[in-house]
Amino acid sequence: MDVKISKERTHLFSPNINIGVMVQITGNVELSLLESAISQAVSNNEMLKCKIRIAEDGDAFYSVQAKPCYSFSVTNLEWQEIIKQQERIPFQLKQGELIRFFAIPEDNSVRLVIVAHHLAGDGLSSSYLLEDMMNALAGNPLTYKPLQLLSTENNNEHGKLSPFLRFMMTRLNKKWKKTGKVFSFEDYERMFHAYWSERETAIFTHNICKGDLTKLLELSKAHSVTLNSTITTAFIKAAKEKSDVGLAVSIRPEGYSGMGNYASGISIQYTYDHLKGFWENAQVVHSLIYDKLNNNAKKYFLLQFMSRLAPTLIDAAYFAAFDGYSNKTAKTMQKMFGYNGNPKAISLTNLTKLNIPAQYGEYALSDFTMVPPLVPNGKRVIGIATLEETLTISMRVAKNTITPSEKVFFKNTIQELLSDRS
Repeated sequence: MDVKISKERTHLFSPNINIGVMVQITGNVELSLLESAISQAVSNNEMLKCKIRIAEDGDAFYSVQAKPCYSFSVTNLEWQEIIKQQERIPFQLKQGELIRFFAIPEDNSVRLVIVAHHLAGDGLSSSYLLEDMMNALAGNPLTYKPLQLLSTENNNEHGKLSPFLRFMMTRLNKKWKKTGKVFSFEDYERMFHAYWSERETAIFTHNICKGDLTKLLELSKAHSVTLNSTITTAFIKAAKEKSDVGLAVSIRPEGYSGMGNYASGISIQYTYDHLKGFWENAQVVHSLIYDKLNNNAKKYFLLQFMSRLAPTLIDAAYFAAFDGYSNKTAKTMQKMFGYNGNPKAISLTNLTKLNIPAQYGEYALSDFTMVPPLVPNGKRVIGIATLEETLTISMRVAKNTITPSEKVFFKNTIQELLSDRS
């Protein structure tokens, strides 16, 4: 069975698109049983049994095969090093490799690291896959989850692009059809290695535990903003400049716990006003966010926009930016997508409180940390997730001469969140 890749096309040839997850599993965890549980969970998610096929016309497909292709390794490396190491190794998509697992043994626990290509699913997908693993580890039955992709085609509820924008995109597609090309996996590997030959990333994390988290939630509620708006405001304040902020938005169907990409995205621009207090700024940020979220045309704009572009033109923007591909239309898309050295200052994905339990028989989960990819149009990519009563924040940035200042930026954000405003 083949299912066309549409919404996910922007992930196909991105050179920096891995989602990293780390979690601690406590209890008497035997590695052989953990490996078996991973095998059961992967086999019960049809998405992870797919290879990626590119047709002659450039359309790409999830193609279901009999067995999944994944790896499981035991290592003593630090979990951050695993994620950074793996981002430099391309997934073999045409063989069906979409995910890798790493176990780090500790006293009476194991740290499990999951590195997944974004084509396997979004951040929430990894949490539901983890739930399947833990149920298998505890001896509980699993439910098979067939491949299910999000479609926005012909859905008026999602709003429509303006006539001018539709005209412009039709024109771009026509130009591309005359001058463009279909890129191969071999082209991708060349571009991928060129991209990583001069790049490295750094990861910062912080856990906010029960007492501080409860206080943050209470203060946010008292000032009529969400915790997400509060955290976003703290990052904007730490930036000390006008910030272009991208926020991932979950559009996952209620109750669906399978693998897949069920997210849209919105963006806001804001400069922290030091003549106002923190909560006044947070209320403005909250209003800017919900102006987009409460308007379907704005909430689904990114999906509608991407669905109208020729798939191979989406690919071409990466090759123009990082592989020296010379094509005027591709260069236009490179600039439009922000791959021209002008990245978003802050990109934030908040999985909110995970809808999975922490306890599975004798085993328990803790310290769930999600590290989103430092996509080519992002300067700082932030991942947030809450498991039970602990919220974890991660930030991934480019490792270079400005890394020390980014460490200060992250530290200042955390201090702002934990400062006493009661």
